Amino acid sequence: MSPVNSDLARERKNATFNPEDLSIILYGKENLELRRKIFKEISEDPNFAKAKMFPTMSRDEVYEDCSNI
Repeated sequence: MSPVNSDLARERKNATFNPEDLSIILYGKENLELRRKIFKEISEDPNFAKAKMFPTMSRDEVYEDCSNI
Protein backbone atom coordinates (compact mmCIF):
# COMPACT_ATOMS: atom_id res chain seq x y z
CA MET A 1 0.00 0.00 0.00
CA SER A 2 1.21 3.50 -0.69
CA PRO A 3 2.09 5.87 2.13
CA VAL A 4 -0.84 7.80 3.52
CA ASN A 5 -0.78 11.57 3.77
CA SER A 6 0.03 12.50 7.38
CA ASP A 7 -3.02 14.78 7.69
CA LEU A 8 -5.30 12.00 6.49
CA ALA A 9 -3.72 9.47 8.85
CA ARG A 10 -4.20 11.84 11.78
CA GLU A 11 -7.85 12.48 10.92
CA ARG A 12 -8.54 8.76 10.59
CA LYS A 13 -6.93 8.15 13.98
CA ASN A 14 -9.03 10.88 15.62
CA ALA A 15 -12.32 9.91 13.97
CA THR A 16 -15.29 9.19 16.22
CA PHE A 17 -16.22 6.25 13.99
CA ASN A 18 -14.37 3.33 12.45
CA PRO A 19 -13.11 4.44 8.98
CA GLU A 20 -13.07 0.80 7.84
CA ASP A 21 -16.79 0.47 8.62
CA LEU A 22 -17.50 3.66 6.66
CA SER A 23 -15.54 2.32 3.68
CA ILE A 24 -17.62 -0.87 3.74
CA ILE A 25 -20.84 1.18 3.88
CA LEU A 26 -19.74 3.37 0.95
CA TYR A 27 -18.28 0.70 -1.35
CA GLY A 28 -19.67 -2.63 -0.11
CA LYS A 29 -17.37 -5.33 1.22
CA GLU A 30 -16.79 -7.09 -2.13
CA ASN A 31 -16.15 -3.84 -4.02
CA LEU A 32 -13.81 -2.60 -1.31
CA GLU A 33 -11.80 -5.83 -1.46
CA LEU A 34 -11.65 -5.55 -5.27
CA ARG A 35 -10.54 -1.89 -5.11
CA ARG A 36 -7.79 -2.78 -2.67
CA LYS A 37 -6.65 -5.74 -4.76
CA ILE A 38 -6.47 -3.60 -7.91
CA PHE A 39 -4.68 -0.79 -6.07
CA LYS A 40 -2.17 -3.27 -4.63
CA GLU A 41 -1.43 -4.80 -8.04
CA ILE A 42 -1.01 -1.39 -9.66
CA SER A 43 1.15 -0.03 -6.85
CA GLU A 44 3.47 -3.05 -7.13
CA ASP A 45 3.75 -2.81 -10.92
CA PRO A 46 7.12 -1.28 -11.91
CA ASN A 47 5.47 0.50 -14.86
CA PHE A 48 3.58 2.63 -12.34
CA ALA A 49 6.49 3.09 -9.91
CA LYS A 50 7.13 6.69 -10.96
CA ALA A 51 3.46 7.69 -11.07
CA LYS A 52 2.43 10.33 -8.57
CA MET A 53 -0.12 9.34 -5.96
CA PHE A 54 -2.28 12.48 -6.04
CA PRO A 55 -4.94 11.14 -3.63
CA THR A 56 -2.30 10.79 -0.92
CA MET A 57 -0.61 14.12 -1.62
CA SER A 58 -1.45 17.39 0.10
CA ARG A 59 -2.87 20.22 -1.98
CA ASP A 60 0.46 22.04 -1.76
CA GLU A 61 2.36 18.94 -2.92
CA VAL A 62 0.07 18.53 -5.93
CA TYR A 63 0.38 22.22 -6.81
CA GLU A 64 4.18 22.10 -6.51
CA ASP A 65 4.41 18.91 -8.53
CA CYS A 66 2.17 20.23 -11.30
CA SER A 67 3.98 23.56 -11.46
CA ASN A 68 7.22 21.72 -12.29
CA ILE A 69 5.87 20.35 -15.57
